[in-house]
Amino acid sequence: MSQYVPRRGSYGIDAPYAFAFISFLALLELALAIFAAVTSGHFRLFSAAFFVFTVAAIYLHFTLRGKFLIWAELLDRLNLRGDERILDMGCGRGAVLLMAAQRLTTGRAVGVDLWRSFDQSGNSAIHNLPRSARAKAIDEAVRVLRRGGRLMIVDVRGTGEHQEQLIRLGMLDVSRRRPGWHQWWGRLLGVLQATKPANGN
Repeated sequence: MSQYVPRRGSYGIDAPYAFAFISFLALLELALAIFAAVTSGHFRLFSAAFFVFTVAAIYLHFTLRGKFLIWAELLDRLNLRGDERILDMGCGRGAVLLMAAQRLTTGRAVGVDLWRSFDQSGNSAIHNLPRSARAKAIDEAVRVLRRGGRLMIVDVRGTGEHQEQLIRLGMLDVSRRRPGWHQWWGRLLGVLQATKPANGN
């Protein structure tokens, strides 16, 4: 497993509105627990408040640290030579893009994205697109990929559909798995990998 390297800069919070909602629920549960304790002497609601606060803390841990641990491991498994050309589609603020670029010597890393404020505090990726647009994004990724090049998609949904699409497009060694057996939060993600044939039209 790769050693965690603290990231410099601000890369946003994944799905900030979801985190805000969970935090609101946690505060609401705490307020209700305090009210119940003061008015009726019941302390049972504190366990519910503790649970929601725990969920919020885990969420924050994943978005600020956990995802970097997972990505470090995934990038290490690519065994990059250092001279590759990398394209990060849906790069957001560049967190993964910079991690990939640090593994290059003479290579080059480029990122593209749609800039929106709804997800990850100001950026978006493949799963933020409508289903039809996601399919087109995969088509485009395969089109620009050089012969013999490798494609990796990491997402919380849609990797099953993307896997079928890549097979139809003639990609080789198409595989899908879950990362991070040692990191339970990684089980929420799907990792899809494929290789473009070295020969052909």
